[in-house]
Amino acid sequence: MPIKLNNDRLSLRFHLPHEGYMGTRFSAIGKLVEVKFEGILCTANELKTGFSEQHGAGFYNEYDIDTALGFEEVDKGDWFHKIGVGLLKKDTDSYDFFKSYEVIPAEFSVETSGKDASFKTIQEEHHGYAYELIQTYVLEENGFSIKYSLKNWGSKSIKTTEYNHNFLQLNERALGREYQVIFNPEVQFFRESEFVNPNKSVDFNSERLTFNSTPKSDFFISNLLSKTAQDLSWELQLGTTVSIQSTTDVSPCKMNIWGVGHVISPELFVNIAVEPGETETWSRNYRFKRL
Repeated sequence: MPIKLNNDRLSLRFHLPHEGYMGTRFSAIGKLVEVKFEGILCTANELKTGFSEQHGAGFYNEYDIDTALGFEEVDKGDWFHKIGVGLLKKDTDSYDFFKSYEVIPAEFSVETSGKDASFKTIQEEHHGYAYELIQTYVLEENGFSIKYSLKNWGSKSIKTTEYNHNFLQLNERALGREYQVIFNPEVQFFRESEFVNPNKSVDFNSERLTFNSTPKSDFFISNLLSKTAQDLSWELQLGTTVSIQSTTDVSPCKMNIWGVGHVISPELFVNIAVEPGETETWSRNYRFKRL
């Protein structure tokens, strides 16, 4: 049965690890599939046609998007770690986050109260890697926060990248001229950046992203970072209706933006490194407001 958190302004609905999405890309814990602010739906499914067991929805976390933990160290037929998912079976020479792998799920548990929900997964040792991951969602007056704790139980260092794939649509409106993403502070391309903009539907500069029309196919901007040393945040606005702002308590290593006609996902990535016996913590914050 889905978990729900509610107050006078916000409602959050989660799927349990064994419900809904069952793919091997996104974490099985903290599948926040629906958020409403003052009755306004702020989330969407990855697919316009609706729910899929292999596609995302709402606020989904992913770890190890580029190179999964231990992948390069094992032979084909052996198992490697996908944080928040379990052990995946290696059957190709290179890791592909789009691919669906055979999986041995990690152990999962959930605790909840009226204002928070805590999801935990424990992965037993394999090839020197083992961890405990906890994601706690705390409901606040005008938003919610996600508090992360990653404990390294193994003998090898854990280095990973974490981000939240925010599948957003405000007030059930398709992307178009009413929408804009505001960057704070200004952003710039760095390293190897990419800007995929079919039909020129997206306008982008260092201060904001806007739309000339509803995108007919996927658009993508990668490897953005702030022009200053300040932490990077984004704010998604729909006309004079509602906005969502996202921040982290650690400096993001980059920002990507993906979207298609019915959904947009601004993503702040953070690098996480945990030595054996140590625990790393960080948090994400989402704030909602009427405009």
